[in-house]
Amino acid sequence: MRLAGLKVVSGDMQWWVMPWYDFIASNDWAAALRGEYSNCTPPYLYLLTVAAKTNVLLPKVVAIKLISILFDCVNAYLVYRILKGRVANGNLAMLAAGLFLCLPTVAANSATWGQADAIYACFVLASVFLLLQRHPARAMLVFGIAAAAVMTLAWVVVYARRIRNMTADITILCATVSVAIVPFLLPKMHDRFFYLLDVFSFLLVFFMPRLWIVAVAAQVASVLVYLMFLVVPASASLHSMGGIVMGVAVLSNSFAVCFLLWQQWTVITKANREIRP
Repeated sequence: MRLAGLKVVSGDMQWWVMPWYDFIASNDWAAALRGEYSNCTPPYLYLLTVAAKTNVLLPKVVAIKLISILFDCVNAYLVYRILKGRVANGNLAMLAAGLFLCLPTVAANSATWGQADAIYACFVLASVFLLLQRHPARAMLVFGIAAAAVMTLAWVVVYARRIRNMTADITILCATVSVAIVPFLLPKMHDRFFYLLDVFSFLLVFFMPRLWIVAVAAQVASVLVYLMFLVVPASASLHSMGGIVMGVAVLSNSFAVCFLLWQQWTVITKANREIRP
């Protein structure tokens, strides 16, 4: 799937990222690092600058997408480390990391669409891993690098005041709820920013298997949205189905978010009740 996706040039790449790459490749390092040619954040431009300077070794599209693909691999390793402390069988954690790389939206986001969501997802996953390892200061430091940190942290703080027994299960559940509601609260958010929900709902299955339906609903919603951007515009026969596709995606996403909120309230209420003197 990833190899096939490398051949695809999405509209975002054609209109935005590839012109940035061309500017970097045709200018010196100083001009490239000033970033006056792009509206993207500096960290990504630094990575793109390194990629552009390899233009004699790699094709343009491959070099751009390789940035996110490398972060996919780092994220898979973080999934492995998070689950290694959760499951008794280390092979299961390794299998989960492999399955993570095969998630449709994870593979399509980097290898097909050429987006960079895997980068900020890496720091969010790292912060959760550190939190589970009882390193809260380091976790918050890493978390501060990730996008949408303020609103997500605010939600976690609100619920942390209610939780008397913050287990690993509840931590992952709260993290999943947090990333699910961020796109509704921050400006200029759109469907692709549910990428973190795809990632954490997958992790949640290994902590609370009964919530597998959330991971499925999140994947269905994201895959349908990806189809709207990557497949439907190029297919006249599918273009008329755009409204139906988006309708199903909205319903699937709404179900996932509402079900998560209900589960969080139920689990935390039950946990607090059990330890009440």
